[in-house]
Order: sequence, then structure tokens, then C-alpha cells
Amino acid sequence: MKHPEGKEYMDQAKGLAAELDAILESSFDGIYVTDGHGRTIRVNKAYERITGIRRRDVLGRTMKQLVRDGFYSESVTLRVLESKRPESLMQTVRTGKTVMVTGTPIIDGDEISLVVTSVRDVTELYNLQNQLMREERLRSRYQSELEQIRQATDESNQAIVQSKKMKEIYTLAVRLAQVDTTILVQGESGVGKEVFADIVHSRSPRWNKPFIKISCAAIPEQLLESELFGYAPASFTGASKQGKVGIFESARGGTIFLDEIGEIPMSLQAKLLRVLQAKEVIRVGGRAPVPVDARIIAATNRDLKQMVDQGQYRSDLFFRLNVVPVLIPPLRERMEAIPNLVYHFLERFNRQYGFSKQIEPQVLDKLYAYDWPGNVRELINTIERMVVTAPGELITVGELPQHMQSREQSVAAPELLDGSLRATLEEVERRIITEALKKYGSTRKAAKALGVNQSTVVRKMQRLGLVSCKG
Repeated sequence: MKHPEGKEYMDQAKGLAAELDAILESSFDGIYVTDGHGRTIRVNKAYERITGIRRRDVLGRTMKQLVRDGFYSESVTLRVLESKRPESLMQTVRTGKTVMVTGTPIIDGDEISLVVTSVRDVTELYNLQNQLMREERLRSRYQSELEQIRQATDESNQAIVQSKKMKEIYTLAVRLAQVDTTILVQGESGVGKEVFADIVHSRSPRWNKPFIKISCAAIPEQLLESELFGYAPASFTGASKQGKVGIFESARGGTIFLDEIGEIPMSLQAKLLRVLQAKEVIRVGGRAPVPVDARIIAATNRDLKQMVDQGQYRSDLFFRLNVVPVLIPPLRERMEAIPNLVYHFLERFNRQYGFSKQIEPQVLDKLYAYDWPGNVRELINTIERMVVTAPGELITVGELPQHMQSREQSVAAPELLDGSLRATLEEVERRIITEALKKYGSTRKAAKALGVNQSTVVRKMQRLGLVSCKG
């Protein structure tokens, strides 16, 4: 007959064991328990899940055996048994996973009776760390490539900015790049307002952030508001349930180029003013303001001041945009830049299409005689057209658009030169200076008309062997 107290004790022991099992099995971390000799006596389900090692493969076996058989790269349990204090290490298990294990000794008197090890899967953490390292390497590489592109762009801009006025504008762009102010670029269509914005952005601290270009005239008025400012979820029929991020939010520390800003309707001008003043937008159909971080460069070919006077444009918006006004002159007012522009774009399109074509001097004469209503954009299109349509290696007058061929030349065409760039440029400079001196009567007035210093005209006259005239 069993003693009642003994039965009660056994029931309590079984209850405690069941509770212990429940606690171990409910743990999200893996639990691995050995006795004081390193023999495995308990393993929970989380351990199996994390390591991929089944408990039946390790129960009853010592850690020395398991390390020897390749189950573990090393054992924290053996370290604990040796040091008699908690230990932690990174352990690679047979399934290839990397886990972080922490072993804790249970002391009974002076001896270790148990070692309890908690196990956490850090494979995902390692993968994320490696992914971050790869992305950092990619970021560094892309940043280096972007810097190379920026330098190449700067060199290209320097190559085509040759007139005195354009050099001043380029210098201004570089200087304005360093201050985060709003800029209003004015000038006829095709003069290079976008190029100016490109220079400012590429030389600014925002150069590696988005550069978003948008034409306010190209987007229908009913869509322009949602494009610029975004809209809240389901704010109108056909709107996305998730809503939409607008241009200003998308910039995220970058630059926004608002071309044809004179075309923005009056109904949106107040919202644009809020962006410039408060640096925040309210999406269409939304209520909460959203902070924005973007530098604004606006451009127009219209006279905004006159539009203000006529009540067609908000004066407060005009003054906000017109913090730093920049006027880019039309090409007809800087004709001395044509040779460099022509040869720069000739080289570009030769490289793009795999050609090595040259331009005969008479073509330059015709280009000088033309007044370029479409400005640099029209010149670029003309050069590309001639490069791709010329049947031979030499581009002749016949490749010019018909309306340019029929223009009366301002300077008599010389006999064909040897085709070299230096000889052609010298001949063109000789004609321009001669014509200017003839028209204005002095080197000082000629220099002013050509947009260069008087000393430059005198020096070129001496180099070209031209007869000096009064200052």
C-alpha cells in the first residue's frame, strides 16, 4: 500500500514537471538544457524550429560528441562547464544557420547541476547586415559615378559657355548653387533655362537627390494640381484608394524645376505660394499639411511683372519667385558663341551616331546670317539634322534647312578652307571683328556689341593681322 503523502508528493512533482515543459515549449527562443556533465536532457520546439536540428538526434548525447560529429561549430555549454559562469558566442549549426547562444550554469552547492542555453536565430540579421554592406558598396559606386557625370557635365557646360555674358551667367549659377534660395530664370524659349537649372542642381549640396523637371504648360489644368500637390485617398472619382504623392513631396531633399511657371492658373497660385512660404503642401482632398524639402527653380518666357500689372498673376507669388532673377539672352545677342556651340554639338552627335563629319565654312556663314528664333534648341536640332542627313563626311550648305539656305549672308562667304577647326574659327573671327569694326567704328564699341573686353578685340586683331582703328 502506497503512502498518501508519497503519492501527493509524486503528483506535485509531475505537476511541476508539466509546468516546466509548458514554460519551455511556450518560449519563442530556443532552449537547450544539459546536465552537469554536458549531456543533453531537454530541447524545446523553438530550438528545433530555429536550428533545424531534431531533439531526438541530440537527446542523451554529450556536447563533446555533438561537436565532434559536426552538429555545432563549438559549444557554449562546454565553455560554461569550464568557466562556471555565463558565456555567449555565435554558433554555426549543422544546417548552416548562425545562431547566438547564451549558456547559464545552475549551481547546486559547489557543482554545476544544469546548463541552460538560450538560442536566437541571427541568420536573418546576418543577411540584413550583408545586404546593407552590399547596398553601401553600391551607393558608394553610384555616388562615384554620379560625381563623374557631374564633372563631365561641368566640362560640357564650360565648353559651350564662351561669350562674356554666358560666362557671367555660368559663374552666377555656380554661386547660387551654394545657397538654398528660389531662382526665377527668364528668357525666350530654347535659350537654355533648363541647362541653367541643371548647373545649379548639379553643383549644389542637393546634387545627389532627385532633380524633378515639370512643364506647367504641358499638363492639363485639371490634372496639374494633383501632379504638383498629390491627393488624399479616394478624394475624387477615379482617384487611387491609396492616394498619390505629388511632385513636391517626391523631391525629398532635391530640386524641382518648374518650367513655364507663367502658365500656372490663378486657382493654383495660392497653393504654390504656400509651398514657397511654409514649405508644406496640403494634398487635394486632404486636410493635414505635409512638410516638403525641395529647392525651387522656376522658369518662364513670359513677362511676369507685366502679367501682375494686368491682373493675370499674383503679385505675392511673383515676389516669392523673383528672389533671384536671372535673364538668359537669346542666341542672336551672343552670336560670337556660335562656332563653339556648333563644334560642341557636332562632336556630340558624331559620337552619338558613330560619325566623323566636318562642317564647311560656308555653313557657318549661313548659321551666322540666321537670327535663331528658336535659340540654342533650334541650333541643336539643326546640327543633329545635318549630321544624320549629310551623305558624305563633309556637311555642306545643301544640308541646311531651306529657310536658312535662302537667307542673305551678313558676311561674304570665302573660298573653302582646309576644313580644320582652327582655320575655320580664325576666319570666322576675322569676319565678325571686321564687320563689327566697320559697323561701330571703334574697338571699344565693337567690343561692347560683341560682349567681350576691348583688350580681347585688340589682341585678336593683332593675332589675325587686322589693321588697327581708333579706340
